[in-house]
Amino acid sequence: MQLTDLARRHGLDLQLAGRARGVPLASMSDPDEVRRAVDVYAEHQRDMFGDGVRRDISALWLLQDIAWAHALLSVGLVRASGSAAYVEGGLAMHFPRDMVFAVEATPAQLRIEPVADLGAAYRAGRAYLSELLAPVVTAMLAELKTGPRAAWACVTDAASSVVSGEYDAASLASGLALFTDHRAGEEDRLLTGLTIVGSPTGPIRRRHGCCLLYAIDGMDVCFSCPRLPA
Repeated sequence: MQLTDLARRHGLDLQLAGRARGVPLASMSDPDEVRRAVDVYAEHQRDMFGDGVRRDISALWLLQDIAWAHALLSVGLVRASGSAAYVEGGLAMHFPRDMVFAVEATPAQLRIEPVADLGAAYRAGRAYLSELLAPVVTAMLAELKTGPRAAWACVTDAASSVVSGEYDAASLASGLALFTDHRAGEEDRLLTGLTIVGSPTGPIRRRHGCCLLYAIDGMDVCFSCPRLPA
């Protein structure tokens, strides 16, 4: 199955064209561009949940979506496709993410690398995400109203979620350990460590950071929340 078809099955509509439209990832290092993107997410969440949604929650979900899209291609499909996909300079994205997240890249940006060793592929993917998203994380801190560790926890959780999707209940812990326990060095900013907890649907990973879902009126703490006792 082609990469674009696999991505689509997971909710990422990747279009390859001679000219990528949408909001380029590189522009998200600009605080003004970040502010505009958060505005879009804030309006979208007000439509879904009402006027009481805090702006920092909208910013957190924006960062989560950006990280998720790039992590799906680089580490989230490696077992299914046998390869890792890196988008040089990052995707162009159409905000906000809805049921399907529409993104674009040029064929020249896309680099596909066969995966011979899963641990090595995960290490390379973590280093890629760290380098690619570092300027975005820095630019978003003011909107997130938090520190770097919480922001990188969000990125880590997005990456861990797509890696989780490639494992069944029996192999989830070992698969995630392979992803979280390997560090490439100083260039790897994603968090390490792993806790598996139970849920009504089976074992799930404990998140490193809180998605703040509980802070939205009518919502509750999710089972993967780090605020819950282990």
